[in-house]
Amino acid sequence: MSQDAIQSLLLNQTFKIYKSSSTLSLTSKLTRKQLEKFRIQLAKYLYQRYQQSLKLNDSLIVQYESHRDIIPELTIMNDTIEEASYKIQYLIIKLENSRLLPRQILLFVSSAEGDNTLVLNRMSGMNYQVVNDYVLELLEDINEYPLIIKPIALASHVIPNLINKFLDLADKLGDLQLVYSVPSSRLRNFIIEIPKKDLDLVLSTGKLHNDICEFLYTTTKIKFENLVIEKFINSLINISNDGKFKLISNDYDLVWFLFESIKSSI
Repeated sequence: MSQDAIQSLLLNQTFKIYKSSSTLSLTSKLTRKQLEKFRIQLAKYLYQRYQQSLKLNDSLIVQYESHRDIIPELTIMNDTIEEASYKIQYLIIKLENSRLLPRQILLFVSSAEGDNTLVLNRMSGMNYQVVNDYVLELLEDINEYPLIIKPIALASHVIPNLINKFLDLADKLGDLQLVYSVPSSRLRNFIIEIPKKDLDLVLSTGKLHNDICEFLYTTTKIKFENLVIEKFINSLINISNDGKFKLISNDYDLVWFLFESIKSSI
């Protein structure tokens, strides 16, 4: 799989950011024995869920008689690509019956300098969160050494730095929406919307977020630079400080800057 394919995996998908104590495998890929053990454990779990769904739906057609019927339908792809100073090990899990298991995508991003590994975990909706959690549990025990995979929130500087990076892409951003948290029980948050046509009125110093804060201070006397950005929405990326993001543009530089920004904060 090429670096372009990695970017295409990220495009128009919602991912949650995790960190891991190590990469998925110390070699370029998991062994056949590891993958088969993982496949069997996952198939057994999915069969249990399938049996539960039969009780709820009272279906007349039985698709699976045992977990062994699920195993041939499970496709697992695992390998590593290297880009610059990064090693990206991917794990893609597909089941023919996507209603039982939506496609799972996990990217383990590591570098020689860092102790922690960044994990990008594709979200499949709240109905499948328990399935995704089980996949992570299996991966934590897939090696002889235990992995610790935990969700993370973004450091407060990550989204502002990302917004400043967007100055060169200002013409592609479209309309902007910034959601700021407010340290008060009376107000939930501030929602700031900046139409694309008005963006030039905001720009002054060359750093987009700094300029937005300065413009807002001039008009409201509120120091927005002291508030935490909960969410940033535009035509290139939607990202929130709870660690979720969705790439809308297949921009090479944006992808790697996002990796670098997040890894620097974990």
